[in-house]
Amino acid sequence: MPSSLGVNTIKSLLDHAFGAIAYSPLSNLHAAVLTTNPSDFTSGTGAVQAAGVGRVAIANNSTNFPAAATTGLVTSKPSGSAINFGNAPADLTIVGFGFYSDSTTGNWVAGGSLTSPVIISSGLNISIEVAALTLKLATSATGGLSGYLSRKLLDLAFGAVSYTAPSSIHSAYFSTAPHYASGSGAVEPSVGGYGRAEKTNNSTNFPAATGTAIASKTCATDIEFTDPTADQGTITASGFFDAASTGNLLWSGQLTTPSTLGASTDNVRISANTLIIGVEAA
Repeated sequence: MPSSLGVNTIKSLLDHAFGAIAYSPLSNLHAAVLTTNPSDFTSGTGAVQAAGVGRVAIANNSTNFPAAATTGLVTSKPSGSAINFGNAPADLTIVGFGFYSDSTTGNWVAGGSLTSPVIISSGLNISIEVAALTLKLATSATGGLSGYLSRKLLDLAFGAVSYTAPSSIHSAYFSTAPHYASGSGAVEPSVGGYGRAEKTNNSTNFPAATGTAIASKTCATDIEFTDPTADQGTITASGFFDAASTGNLLWSGQLTTPSTLGASTDNVRISANTLIIGVEAA
């Protein structure tokens, strides 16, 4: 079924990963069934909950929200327990679901539409079975959050599994781009004095995420690399790691225009605010 994390949820998670602004997961998530899906799943705008059917509090833990997994370019997190809403007070057609931050008003956290509407007659039980709900983050074929970081952030928000953002972000560039979700296949230069460029992970270098439909962050300061002393070939992509060598890929993306770096190249840098980390939930 189509699903989306709320854009404010994504922005908070991005600020945690890039900027090290602490994110505290909710102790409970409040599930609702919808008779009208929102016009925008990133904001929850227009969602209509089933009349007479209250939200159900779900403890935010790894039993109710098991570990996320990455397949291809999509990282998914299923529900781990059945959610029982009681008996329908009238005939209802359920078309979607939502998670909110509290039992009555609160903020839209995430939600999705059912694969097909479910008609429930008055007096019959309303329940969502184990693993029937799935929340997703997707990486495009040209870049985005890695599967590693997508899993960490989904598990933090839904499951309350702790993830400590790295104190430094290490920038890299590639002559062969990685698989954007798995991080495999990346080729960084091995000659010419190449090394990753280190940035302190704080809100000066990575200001607060913005966006109303797609959440995005920029690196607000220049990323400066050592000038090459030998030919390093044509550079096609850049990325962030959590270590100066090896480590986990956090994000990567293709360059708009590939660049050939040689021994005479100087001022190798990614200028401030030109590198954008954009996230749109699947």
